[in-house]
Amino acid sequence: MYPDDDPLNVLHPTLVRPPRWAGIWGERVLPLRPEDYRVEHTGPHWTRVYAPDGEIVYDFVGPAEVIRSPAPF
Repeated sequence: MYPDDDPLNVLHPTLVRPPRWAGIWGERVLPLRPEDYRVEHTGPHWTRVYAPDGEIVYDFVGPAEVIRSPAPF
């Protein structure tokens, strides 16, 4: 848990992080807490991430992970 986990003042945002070997766009910022998302590995090299309402927010090469940013920004 981070000291700035106040939802009105998030300095350590949630990120979806694709694998480094993919060499693609990098991380994408997501608006909710990491534990709010469901990660589904649909194959050895494909990941789908769902928001709580069922919306697909990431459907691309994987394995990808949803994490809290280690650095504030």
